[in-house]
Amino acid sequence: MILTGLDYDRTQIPPTMKTRIIALVAIALGIASFSSCLPLAAGAAGGYVAHKEGYRVQTPLYKR
Repeated sequence: MILTGLDYDRTQIPPTMKTRIIALVAIALGIASFSSCLPLAAGAAGGYVAHKEGYRVQTPLYKR
């Protein structure tokens, strides 16, 4: 094992590996948040265009 001036135990994760893991988790969370946001935005835009064209949302359940 080559030490580069840092004296750490073999059981610990090296600092560069820790940084990579944190970056990977942050990227994964970012992609996951976009994957849920984009379909919602597309649905909202589609609903806006449909409403503008004269379509109205009607629920199948109604109160008498």
